[in-house]
Formats: sequence, structure tokens, C-alpha cells
Amino acid sequence: RLILMISLCDFFSNLIGTWGFPHDEETCTAQALMIFIFLPAVWLWCTVLSCSMYFHIDHGRVYVSFFQMNIIVWCIVLIFIVISLPNVSDGEFFYGCHKQFLGDQFGALRATDDSDDTLINDYTIGTFVAPCICCIGIMILCVMCLQWITLPRIRQTDPNRVDRIIPLMRYISMFPIGLCIFWLPNMITFLVATHSGGNGGYYHR
Repeated sequence: RLILMISLCDFFSNLIGTWGFPHDEETCTAQALMIFIFLPAVWLWCTVLSCSMYFHIDHGRVYVSFFQMNIIVWCIVLIFIVISLPNVSDGEFFYGCHKQFLGDQFGALRATDDSDDTLINDYTIGTFVAPCICCIGIMILCVMCLQWITLPRIRQTDPNRVDRIIPLMRYISMFPIGLCIFWLPNMITFLVATHSGGNGGYYHR
């Protein structure tokens, strides 16, 4: 079921790319919201899967039900959206496209023409870049704990389990590797651009 959730979120996050550049404001807003809902959800579900596999291997059980996992993931995603609402209502930034660029850009969270890029850069780092990097870090931590703590212990206490655990460890290691390959360079580029005085690329103006 966890892999199904990852697949569904990944499907919807990639579906927006098939829309191309929207030609109306409603579609552009919907595209922007889907980006900020389903992309973080993919990272969070990958992290949940890695943590679940860690606890299953190391503790022999998972302490959180699938229903509780859904509450955790979707509440975190909802918090990211809610944080932006005061600034959206104040007109400092918005989900969508600039009217003059309709048909020429993807929907995203963008600063209005009369607002400062610094605020939206900080928001994007806090709710988009940082969560992705944190998810990667947690997954890498799960792999390291299994490799250097759990596996040596199991080799001593129950050697017969080793042959079953190693394939699972290889499987769990694919998630942080995949996120690092596809997302970490993008996030680092964004951080470098904002630190050097840019607006971080396609998220804004």
C-alpha cells in the first residue's frame, strides 16, 4: 500500500507536465497547487516506506498503522499549503501564472510584481527545498543504521536472517539514491541561486 501511495502521488505530480503551459488562470492555479501537494507527498511517502522497512527489520514490527501514516503525510503537506495562505491573501504571492505569461510558463508559487523575492524564497526553502533534503537525510540515516548497527547485530544473534535482510536493505537504499539523483541537484541549484541574489529560478517570477 505504501508503494501504491508513492505511485499515485508520483503519477499526479507528473500528470501536470502533460498539461504543458496553461492558457487560462484556473488551470495554471490547479497545476501550481498539484506541484506543491503531490511532490512533497512523494518525498514523504518514500521516507515513510524507508522508516517502515527499518522498523520491520530492526524491531520486527511497524509501530504506526497505514491510517496514521496517511494522517502524518497529508497533514504535513496541508501545513505547507496553509503557511502560504496569509501571504497569498495579502497579495504578496500567488499560485498560478502571471497573466502576461499565460501559455508560456508552468503554474507555480510566484511573487506578485510589487513584492520582494526574499519572502517567497524563504517560503520555498522552508516548505519545498528543506523537506526534500530532510527526507533524503532520514532515508540515508535508515540505510546507515541498518548497515552498521542492525546487520552486524543480526549476524551475531541470528545468522540465518542475513540472507533475507540484505535484499531488503538494497531495496530500501534505492529510495534516497533516486531522490538524490533527481532532486538534490535541483535543490542545491535553487539554494545557490537565492544565496547569490537570484530568485531561485522557475518558482517565482
